[in-house]
Amino acid sequence: MRARHPLRASLVAALCLAAVLIASCGTSISSNSSSNAPIQVGAAVGRTGYLAAVDSPLASGIQLAANYVNSQGGVDGHKLDVHVIDMASVASTGVTATNQLLNQYNADVIMTGSSSAGTAAEAPIAERRQVPMIVETVLPPNPRWVFSALPLVNNFVSAELGYASKSLHASTVGFIYSQTPYGQQASQIAQQTAAQYGIKLAVNAGVDATATDVSPLLSRIRDAGAQAILSILTGPIQLVVAKNSASLGLNMPLIMGADDPGTLQSASASYANSYLLASAPQAYPDVPIASRKAAVKAFRDQWAKQGQGLTGIVGATEGWDEVQLLVAAVKASHATKGPALRDALEKASLVGTTTDYHYSSGDHTGQQKVANPFAIGQYHGTTLKLVAPFPTSPAG
Repeated sequence: MRARHPLRASLVAALCLAAVLIASCGTSISSNSSSNAPIQVGAAVGRTGYLAAVDSPLASGIQLAANYVNSQGGVDGHKLDVHVIDMASVASTGVTATNQLLNQYNADVIMTGSSSAGTAAEAPIAERRQVPMIVETVLPPNPRWVFSALPLVNNFVSAELGYASKSLHASTVGFIYSQTPYGQQASQIAQQTAAQYGIKLAVNAGVDATATDVSPLLSRIRDAGAQAILSILTGPIQLVVAKNSASLGLNMPLIMGADDPGTLQSASASYANSYLLASAPQAYPDVPIASRKAAVKAFRDQWAKQGQGLTGIVGATEGWDEVQLLVAAVKASHATKGPALRDALEKASLVGTTTDYHYSSGDHTGQQKVANPFAIGQYHGTTLKLVAPFPTSPAG
């Protein structure tokens, strides 16, 4: 047969060789870790809307970290190309932003801001495309492709309950949370654990994050005999609670959840008996854990070069840490996309600017075995005074 069809045999051989070469090239393209192709980093954040005070700096932190990584030659030889889209603090807009990041920019990883509802809506889309997400929210119902860099919600709640009990000697409190997956999770934790601190939740109520008056709720808390108000809120609603408390003539302590320093300073100026959850980036250099202090310094050195001050620093460090988590996973695995990157994130560890992370298949928060990272503080003008210290060890 070969003697009768030499041309056909040569053609078949050539086609086979071409198929092998095409398959080989396809493998290289689908796993860009074998080349120096940039890693496409998509970010869906609330640059406008009620989360803007946190999410706009978060986007800046992502870009700042990427610029620094790129100035050092990239990660594992890969530069980071960042594409930021405003999801306007609205979950449905987050879906549109995610589709755009995937379809227009071919994102290899998607990072998010502080909208937990947005993450829940976006996660199924990213999972179908096998694109991992690094988020600053609580985890969605199916978190296989999602890794949270948000400090554990349990730690927000326990820090507030612990201070209310041990230092303020409160036995009855009002708990205010945002009507978001983040706030609702905090409410459930508070309901389940308050008794462990000897505390009764006289009122446990959610508010719309865009509300402009919560006086009726605060009156209800006062009339229920509460001795303190605890809140897990983000954005302008913090200031609404503080101003309404002052207008009602309340004098009970108000412990506010973590937020941008500018927001917390304004709220504290409006209501004198205010406390807040303080993180290491806010309190630096008053940070006792050496590794945490070094992580914050690395960020602040770059942040200062941009002429930036304290305002925006909490959101910016969140974005910075999201990128550092990606860098840690790529360095350890040489993976840059798809299932290989997802698997690498599931094994990643990081000393972050606020807390430590040790991810596993059973813990996509990375924080089940680390210490509560928060201190309690008060703002006097722009000066932060710690009234309950940070932990001295990162281990839980």
